[in-house]
Amino acid sequence: MKAVDAAGRYVSTPAAQRFASQYVVDTVTGCWEWTGSLDTYGCGRLRVDGRLMQAHRFALLLAGVELIPGREVVPRCRRRLCVNPAHLEQLTRSERQRRQSRAPRNTRPQVEG
Repeated sequence: MKAVDAAGRYVSTPAAQRFASQYVVDTVTGCWEWTGSLDTYGCGRLRVDGRLMQAHRFALLLAGVELIPGREVVPRCRRRLCVNPAHLEQLTRSERQRRQSRAPRNTRPQVEG
């Protein structure tokens, strides 16, 4: 149900509050698994100030991490839906591709932190 102000207009829920309601914590891995909407690549997204933003990027902003232009935010745990800031890092596209090519298939490394 949407919130309504005194004049009867719909009021959007703050992005940080919506973000916090759209993931569940996996107590075994520590991953915050995104349950909100997904983009065409299967990554989380949400609307922030009227624009769509990747949930990974927003998680880092909420954690006080400055986003580096030209970098992609990638979960170290290799779980595409994980939005735990402790599991996220910023990589160049070539760094990400190099890691993907060396990663063993069908395994998920454990992430500390």
